[in-house]
Amino acid sequence: MVSGDTVTESGVRGAFIGLFIATGAAMLGFGLIEPIMPLYAESLGASSLMLGVIFAGFAVTRGIFAPIMGRLSDRYGRKRILLAGLGLYVLLSAAYILANSPLTLTAVRASQGLASVMVTPIAQSYVGDITPEGSEGTITNLFYVSLFGGIAVGPTLGGYLNDHYGLSMPFYVMAAL
Repeated sequence: MVSGDTVTESGVRGAFIGLFIATGAAMLGFGLIEPIMPLYAESLGASSLMLGVIFAGFAVTRGIFAPIMGRLSDRYGRKRILLAGLGLYVLLSAAYILANSPLTLTAVRASQGLASVMVTPIAQSYVGDITPEGSEGTITNLFYVSLFGGIAVGPTLGGYLNDHYGLSMPFYVMAAL
């Protein structure tokens, strides 16, 4: 980016703000369901072991698909993968509500791991792509505010929504985000 080039600076700023919001919303949605997941799983008949499998499914799927999604974003563009991941997040939010067994909930949670790896690391890569040389530390850490801000606020908000509006409300809010 050439200093003083307001069009380029404005475009970079707009892209960063979009990535900041998308990541913050995704992580807020993730955090919303964390405190209620054990309650929801138990309401579907999940044992403690199955609850562990449900939670592990998210991380296992991320681990498997992270290199694949990274390669796809390098080949086909970060924006496409990121938008597909956000769309998948919306669909999976509804799927959580429709889950009728611990096995179905496990499949949804594992699928959310896939959606997650299509959003957060791809957004991080995108931020790296648009960050001006010499600002990497500042910009990357500013970006992390969206990531950890969503994770920090989400569980409290999810607990509040559950307490005041019922077990399904955090999933609806996650979908809306």
